[in-house]
Order: sequence, then C-alpha cells, then structure tokens
Amino acid sequence: MSDKVLAKQIAKEVIEEMKQEKLDKRLHNTRLLMRNYNTLKAHVEKVNGDIKNLTDDIEEFEYDENMDLLDEDEIFIRSMLRTKMRTAKMLACIEESLEIIKIDMDKKREMYKFKAFTLFFIGEKKDDGIFEKKTNEEISELLNCGKNTPKKWSDEIIAQLNVLLWGVEALGI
Repeated sequence: MSDKVLAKQIAKEVIEEMKQEKLDKRLHNTRLLMRNYNTLKAHVEKVNGDIKNLTDDIEEFEYDENMDLLDEDEIFIRSMLRTKMRTAKMLACIEESLEIIKIDMDKKREMYKFKAFTLFFIGEKKDDGIFEKKTNEEISELLNCGKNTPKKWSDEIIAQLNVLLWGVEALGI
C-alpha cells in the first residue's frame, strides 16, 4: 500500500471518528439536559416563569451610546438574565419536543416507553412537590418488563428527542 493511499485511508477514518464524536456529544448533551431537567425547570420558575419580565429587564440594561461603560454589576446582571432566558427557551424546546414524542408514542400505543423515560429522567411529583426519579430496576418492576428494557426504551426516546432538539446535525449528516 502506497503512502498516498494509506494517508487517504487514515484521513477518512479520522473524519469518520470526528463525525461520530460530534454525534455522541449531542446525545450526551441531550441526556445531560434531561438529567438536569427538574433543576433547570425550578431555576427558571424562580424567575417567575415570565420571559417577558426578563426581556424587559435586559432591555433596561441595554447599552446606551450616551452612557458610560456598564459597571461590573450591570454586566453581571445582564449576563445572568440572558442565561436565564436561554435556559427558559431551551426548556420550552424540550417541553415542546417531549409533547411531540408523547403524541407519537400514544398513536403507536407505546406510552409505556414514554412512561419509562419520564419516570427515569423526570420522576413522579410527590405530595411535597419534589419529583422522585425511579431507577431502571424500579421501572422494570412497575411496568412488568425485563430489567434492561426501561433503559432501551429511554434510549429510544433520547434518540428522538436528540433529533427534535438538534435537527439534522443530530443525524450526523
């Protein structure tokens, strides 16, 4: 095998690995968002859940050409407000995507898959308002299925959520 052919083969393998890493990173990010869903949602709700108020607050801090440079506190507040808005928008995307998946699962009569997913990643709301997540073992007992089946179902939902959140990029195209 010539050096040129070998170099091309290595380059193709490296490119393929990079594509796979990008796809894996998106799946990882989707799982990470879902693992932290309740925390992020509580964080956003503490901001009164009203994105309009956040927008008004940010506009209040918009740079005016007549103003001196913003002081550190104003920059910090502006940054925090934008982060909260971004989090709120991401949560809205997740909730909308989950609703699409839920409707799809219902049409296919596979709501048990969605239930396994929500029990694992979101949990059930208890009387005290705290969400209690279930382990895959607990879910398999509740849904009367094999011990690895809840993870398989959750992975299926994560893959669908991944495509809805990240679009074509999630497909690695």
